[in-house]
Amino acid sequence: MGNSENIIYTAKAQEKIDKILAWGPEKVQVIADFDKTLTYGNQESIIAVLYNYQYLSKDYTQKAKELEKIYQPKEEDQTLSWEERQVLMNERRVKHFQILIESGLTKKHIEKVVDSGIVKLRSWCHEFVDQLHTLGIPMIILSASGLGMDSIERFFHEHLGKHQKLFIISNGFIRNEEGRATMWKEPIITSLNKNETAISEKHFPEIYHEIQGRTNIILLGDKIEDLSMAEGVPSETVLKIWFLNSWNEEKLRLYENHFDIIIPGKLGMEEVMKILGKM
Repeated sequence: MGNSENIIYTAKAQEKIDKILAWGPEKVQVIADFDKTLTYGNQESIIAVLYNYQYLSKDYTQKAKELEKIYQPKEEDQTLSWEERQVLMNERRVKHFQILIESGLTKKHIEKVVDSGIVKLRSWCHEFVDQLHTLGIPMIILSASGLGMDSIERFFHEHLGKHQKLFIISNGFIRNEEGRATMWKEPIITSLNKNETAISEKHFPEIYHEIQGRTNIILLGDKIEDLSMAEGVPSETVLKIWFLNSWNEEKLRLYENHFDIIIPGKLGMEEVMKILGKM
């Protein structure tokens, strides 16, 4: 079975890689989660930094932690059905958004969180994104982040610069003239409904046209639920790469039936770079 130090290639991995390489970069797209996938799994998510370091207010921090205590165990509770967990995660996100708005969230709070340097990209992530840019391969970040689009856009702008074919689908806020959040945008994205956030011509025309004909997908995630990110996208080959952020033998046995490559969470993007390097 291996251990927490080893990269695992499951049965179909090499066959899928060969197919992707044979078709070339013009047929490839990347779909990736953000928190604990492109960033390290042993650190906090962006939203967790906001409340753990009290960038907003003590009152917000207390309420956010209470929500986490109630809902976090339910997110991975396999005794609950997928539908039940979907409802609960949407409920959690709505309550959290309400608290953020009541606490006076502005873009300046988000900037402080991103600029704190607490959240860091995995090693070789800069090179990974640069290589995608060189090869003309689009990357879609599909994230359920509680601070959403604004935080991820700022993160990439500050740490990676602007890349023409990098697209972000995440949560967002409607703001007043002072930049204060007054309402959240629909649809709300959670870890359990990414399959419903279809990359369609109606909802995301720019992205939809960019990925037309790119039927080979490299999917990057850190949760079993991230597998749904490619649902609804026309595909011939989906290479599923999982960052195993916490070693668990039982979870590994379950997940290795669903993923093609399993990368220990402390590692970076080196293994993905090896694949791109052959294109």
